[in-house]
Amino acid sequence: MQGIAISEGQRVQSAEAAGKQFVFQAQEARENQDIQRVENQLAQAQQAAAAAQGSMFSSIGSALGGIGGAIGGMSQGMAALGARPA
Repeated sequence: MQGIAISEGQRVQSAEAAGKQFVFQAQEARENQDIQRVENQLAQAQQAAAAAQGSMFSSIGSALGGIGGAIGGMSQGMAALGARPA
């Protein structure tokens, strides 16, 4: 009888250990999925920030180019006015 009780106790312990291992692995899998999701969100945010910064620099370059063109046009216009006979 005592041998059966010991055997049954070991079986219960093994079942409990297997259950705890399953719960641990399921929790770990969920946490890893959460970490991966956050990593992906961070990468997307970094890409969006880089794109926005590139767009900003492009806009600044275009604005400066426009100002330069206007100044160049004014210079040509003034030169043309000075070249006309008075």
